[in-house]
Amino acid sequence: MQVERLDEKPAAGTAKTEWNNAGLFAAGPMLFDYLAKLEVSPRGELELPSAIAQMIRGRRVVRAVDMRGFWSDVGTREDLEVARAFFKPKRK
Repeated sequence: MQVERLDEKPAAGTAKTEWNNAGLFAAGPMLFDYLAKLEVSPRGELELPSAIAQMIRGRRVVRAVDMRGFWSDVGTREDLEVARAFFKPKRK
């Protein structure tokens, strides 16, 4: 499925789709051209979703893949523990 728009972290209740960016990307070398044009964000990073949004606006084909099953951010200690618990071997 082709991505028509990428809205990074819309305000609660304002999302215009049921699809979410899970932060998993596969890209070719062209992405680096778009990253090079970005300014560092307030977080001190080059924001990959911003580069992808620029690609979409530039009429580059960006595709999404429907992935189902467990997914968890591991950006906090609490999130990491949720993921660890999910993947912990089940004792018989």
